Amino acid sequence: MKKNIFYLLILNFYLLSCSKYELDFNKFNEYAPTVEFALPLAYSNLKITSLVNNNKENSRVDGSNLIHVLIRDDSTFEYTNNKITEIKSQTLTSVDTILGFVEVGNENLNKSISLQSLLPDLNATNRNVLNMLNGTTNVFPAISDSTKTIQKFTTLNNFSLIYVKSGSLSFDLTNFLPTTIDSIVFDIYNTSSNKLVFSSVTLSNILSNQKKSVILNIKEGTVLDNVFSYKIRRLKTRASSGIVPINLNDNFSINLMLLNLKLGAGLAKLPSQTIQSFTRSANVSANALGERFFNIAFDTAETFMQGLSSINYPLEIKIKFLNATKNNTEFPEQTLSIPPQQAFNYKAIDFSKVQFLFDRNSLLSNTVDFEIKINIIGSDINYVAFDSSQRLNFNLRLASAKLLYVVGIIKDTTSTYLSRDINNTELKNISSGFAFDSATLTVNSKNSIGVPFIIDLSLNGINADQTAFLRDRFTPFQINTPIVPNDVTPFNYSNLTFATTQHVFSNYGENRGKINEFVSLPAITGTINAKVNINTERDFISFGAIGQKLYIGTLLDIPLILNARNVVLTDTIKFESNSFEGLDSLVLGLKIENGFPFKSDVKIYFINASNTIVDSSVISGVLTPSAINSDGKTIAPSTSQSSFSLSKTQINNLINQKANNIVVKATFFTPNDGTSQVKIYNDYFMNIKFGVITKITLSN
Repeated sequence: MKKNIFYLLILNFYLLSCSKYELDFNKFNEYAPTVEFALPLAYSNLKITSLVNNNKENSRVDGSNLIHVLIRDDSTFEYTNNKITEIKSQTLTSVDTILGFVEVGNENLNKSISLQSLLPDLNATNRNVLNMLNGTTNVFPAISDSTKTIQKFTTLNNFSLIYVKSGSLSFDLTNFLPTTIDSIVFDIYNTSSNKLVFSSVTLSNILSNQKKSVILNIKEGTVLDNVFSYKIRRLKTRASSGIVPINLNDNFSINLMLLNLKLGAGLAKLPSQTIQSFTRSANVSANALGERFFNIAFDTAETFMQGLSSINYPLEIKIKFLNATKNNTEFPEQTLSIPPQQAFNYKAIDFSKVQFLFDRNSLLSNTVDFEIKINIIGSDINYVAFDSSQRLNFNLRLASAKLLYVVGIIKDTTSTYLSRDINNTELKNISSGFAFDSATLTVNSKNSIGVPFIIDLSLNGINADQTAFLRDRFTPFQINTPIVPNDVTPFNYSNLTFATTQHVFSNYGENRGKINEFVSLPAITGTINAKVNINTERDFISFGAIGQKLYIGTLLDIPLILNARNVVLTDTIKFESNSFEGLDSLVLGLKIENGFPFKSDVKIYFINASNTIVDSSVISGVLTPSAINSDGKTIAPSTSQSSFSLSKTQINNLINQKANNIVVKATFFTPNDGTSQVKIYNDYFMNIKFGVITKITLSN
């Protein structure tokens, strides 16, 4: 019996099509020799129930016992929300900046200046007086003098040579002499160039054991090395008011402190510091989603940093994303490393399971704000050459991103096209001539994506032999959205349910005739297509999650109400031709009680193992249709009897060419030459009797 239900339902009327009785003429040996006699060979009581009960998925019987063929696909289309949750690769920020002016640490220079150290530069009178009073208790003399020798400070540690943008020099003097210094004037030099840096640095009226200070601004463009020197342009002391101990070891001390230096170039040990600090914004946009997000959470997302640094120092970039959380806590500041003087390209930040909350009332609701700090990673070991014009450029790019969750105003301006071959084995195996009525197409959907979709369906059928083509599009319809439980969060969808939608296209409304035309087409190929759009008729707040899906299933329900003309079906019955040996003639007879409303012409072929036709005979009007009522239902079966003869020559031809199959080819019509419709009901039946009448020449 053929597996195809269309084939069986239409072919069941045909002789022996399900019984498959093998013709066995060896049964003659069970009878006494006689010249002429008849034998029954096969009998079948075929009911339509035997064709449908074993395949509930592909058929059903309605309340009137009318049989429906079902072409069912519970998952014709499966649409995931990957598209609407994919974030396109995009640049979050690009930075192109210079190093700029950098800071160097504060540094001190100390010097203790004793009377003994001043003696060589003092005039002879002052030198003799101080030598004479050394070690005595007396009135400290009034001195007014200057020095000629330039004296060095110790070497500075933080730089070797620098170009100063700004900064200051703090000059302190503490008087340990036993009398008041009326005034003292210094000149400050850079030693290597012997260049005067500060001229006439003056301090006045410094009492014994008192400290006085002066702050000097360093001019922009000043070049400093790491060795400072000084010369006392004038020293004036006051005579003490009484006798005091006088000793050449008595001294005053000076302290130089370089403060708040900003450098434009040089060779220095730079401390860790922030050289740039600014805020940036990035518009996070999706491949298909609209202009405004209120809440997004990434399922997976990575950022990549690519750039080039000509700065001699290693850098770090610190990025703080505002309104970002992970695991219900603030998303921490991210630190990215930049190597010195080279190009770089690496994975930077992992946004997986990071959630951003935006201002619903802002026109920039899907804008990510973040703060960037560019820091020097300091070193106190080696001097490094630097210049404020050295550059850093980089971009931070979001890639490989999928949204786990999104709430916002969502619009999809693109369409997703889906196509699926229809499970139409039944349609492919039907020859031309059928026309069905009252078929329906039911579309069932299950949607767990929080977006209402518009589905636009079409059916395609193509038959290459007849160059027939059918393409019909149906009225678009909407798929509902699921109800979102209150406890659904971006990372918990355990309570999320499916929303179901059913849409039926019938032949009694806007799509009348389209489905019937499709199922009636003897299609070699059949497809169902869907264009999926997010509903753009209105703005709406929605959500999505990785793994959520829209399932679209289809059901073609085809009641067996049909007409047919010149429909040809075949069946094959095995037999052994050598069983005919010794027969003078052979008459094959058929008696059929038909409960189906068809008539048919039958042609019988004898073929061999090579599928070569050995002989053929024609019997017309073998099958007459049953009587039907006004509803097209059988009310009384018809009885048909037919026979055909084989001569001895034909019998020998079958034996010699080893015929081993009988092929039955039936051409049938519904009433009125195929123009009237018939209905196939569940209680239809067919009784078939196949017999043989033969003559035998008995041998001695």
